[in-house]
Amino acid sequence: QRVKASPGSFSGQFAAVTISRHCRESWVYTTRLNTGRSAQVSGKIIGSLMHFTEEQLQIQDVARRFAETELRPVAALVERSEQRPLFLANVRKLAELGFMGLNINSSYAGVEAGVIAFSLALTEIGRGCASTAVTMSVTNMVGEVIQSAGRGDQQRTYLPKLSSGDFIAGSFCLSESGAGSDPSMMTTRAVRDGSDYILNGTKM
Repeated sequence: QRVKASPGSFSGQFAAVTISRHCRESWVYTTRLNTGRSAQVSGKIIGSLMHFTEEQLQIQDVARRFAETELRPVAALVERSEQRPLFLANVRKLAELGFMGLNINSSYAGVEAGVIAFSLALTEIGRGCASTAVTMSVTNMVGEVIQSAGRGDQQRTYLPKLSSGDFIAGSFCLSESGAGSDPSMMTTRAVRDGSDYILNGTKM
């Protein structure tokens, strides 16, 4: 498995990081420095470059314990349509833990934990159940977009409900019949019309 981080994802000297998982317990990090040189270093060295706060570690621990006790035992079951209530129940529990608004302002029922805490928590949730992790990730993303670009009334209306679980999850329109989930092939367009936008296209 290889995962590439885009340039600028990490501060300091790293322009890009490639993580190669060679076996279940062994990770090798290939780093490409600004000079263009590549070098392999152990996970311990990379890990020592980041110092997590007590709050971040607490959030990671809560996510890990929740994933191990609540998600992993039923991960295979929630993929079945008849187990939808179980899946939704776990999503609501995530909201109760604050994981549906990790980067949302506290004034909107969010946690304001930051992107590092979000990444740590999402990684642990993903280990327990990938489907639940995707739901958590997308809901946080939708909330952050509204927080960043939405009007004040939109933020007040939607963010508390997303963060608290009143809205079970966030979503966005991506897939099209002729493009699948490839953004570069999408034909739907938003055209500005005065103070409004006209949306023209079809989503699946």
